[in-house]
Amino acid sequence: MPRPCSICTHEKKQEIDQALIEGHSFRIISHEYNVSVNALGRHKRNGHISDKLIKAEEIREVVEADGLIEKLRYLQKETLLILQEAKDSKQNTVALYAIGRATNLLELQAKLAGRIEAEKHLHLHVNPEWIELRTRILRIVEPFPEVKQRLIEALS
Repeated sequence: MPRPCSICTHEKKQEIDQALIEGHSFRIISHEYNVSVNALGRHKRNGHISDKLIKAEEIREVVEADGLIEKLRYLQKETLLILQEAKDSKQNTVALYAIGRATNLLELQAKLAGRIEAEKHLHLHVNPEWIELRTRILRIVEPFPEVKQRLIEALS
């Protein structure tokens, strides 16, 4: 008869499981709770971590990501306001910088929303949010034909 899992029978199983889910190093957990690295590996590998705890962590991560996305949306609105002000005051350099920032924020927002993987290239030309942003940017730079033409070339 196999021995019971030493982590499952540990008095601090919940804390150990939480540390494993959060991605803490086995070595650190081992030292903190006086358990072996091998036992931690077997415990995790054999699916002994509570499903409820795993789900709770997934939910926490989603909530945290949603908060970041909202902050990014706020920054994007502010960037577009700066872009509009730059256009109104004919500050082309500031306008181009704001366009670059807006693009970067949109890419980051898409990554956080899980729409793309961080290591893959984002194809902005088919992303609906990008199409909307691109249209707004081109409308803003309409009075500056040379800027508009350079943007069209750069964004195509």
